[in-house]
Amino acid sequence: MTKLGEMLVEDGIEKGIVETCRELGVSFDETAKKIKQRFGISEKEAREIVRKYWF
Repeated sequence: MTKLGEMLVEDGIEKGIVETCRELGVSFDETAKKIKQRFGISEKEAREIVRKYWF
């Protein structure tokens, strides 16, 4: 898989997690924690991802 393909897959996974959490009534903060754990990234990065797909 190309680098672009990998990035698109990761974006899709991030978006899917955020959308699923919203649909299940999980809070913004809890969703950020889940993203942080899943991808092993900083809280700041996780919050940016959640903010990107939250609305």
